[in-house]
Amino acid sequence: MTASSAPRATTASTHAPKASSTCFAATPNIRASWSTKARRPRRRPPCPFRRVARSPRASRPRRFGSQCRSDAEVRKPHPPAGTVGLLLSPRISARLRCVRPTEVPLAAAVLSCAGVAYRLHHHPPARTEAELHVTGLDIHSSAKTLAFHLDDGRIVLAAIPGPARLRYGNLARALGVSRSALRPATPEDLAALGMEPGGVSPICNDARVLRVLHHTLLDHRVLYCGSGSPEVTVEIAAADLAALSPAATLADLCSDTVKAGS
Repeated sequence: MTASSAPRATTASTHAPKASSTCFAATPNIRASWSTKARRPRRRPPCPFRRVARSPRASRPRRFGSQCRSDAEVRKPHPPAGTVGLLLSPRISARLRCVRPTEVPLAAAVLSCAGVAYRLHHHPPARTEAELHVTGLDIHSSAKTLAFHLDDGRIVLAAIPGPARLRYGNLARALGVSRSALRPATPEDLAALGMEPGGVSPICNDARVLRVLHHTLLDHRVLYCGSGSPEVTVEIAAADLAALSPAATLADLCSDTVKAGS
């Protein structure tokens, strides 16, 4: 029994150191390889929603806070001043964009340059004699102006009282021309003077214009005459109108003259 057990003890003693030496000798080498080996960065697959080709950052323009939106995004325009909180339909907004700003009438510009006092009256368009009542002004103190075109290219502005009618023969004699030489001015002729049909004014600074005034117009204290626009009437003193037109001709142009103060 003793002899058989001795080899077993010897075998156990010989195998124990080998197992222990192999285990402790391999452990430092494995740890050293982990600490010295650099890890490679993990590559991610390209995102299909991200731009692949981008320009260098130095060449890209810098964006500020108001420009951080996408270029493809439609930006809404800011509302005009005074309309904050006002919601308009697209159809009404399109109409408002087509409205042109109000221009200064020709008569107002001439009177302002001359330093003459005047007053503007805005009203619905009045292009004919039957529409004069829409102005709300005294028709007996108004000066109705008619425009004519002569053969030599000159324009004639004949001012008569509002309710009166013009005698073409009297106007032709005052100008020293024949009756057939008086032709109504075209819209193109009025546009060249800065006027519109229905807004003809006796106040004009064009040297080609001949002005003829009915003699009773200067008897009024104030006169309401055209401004160049059918929507605006100018109120001016009769004495100032005569001073602005020193070369104007005074004549009896009407068959039924309205007396001053009537």
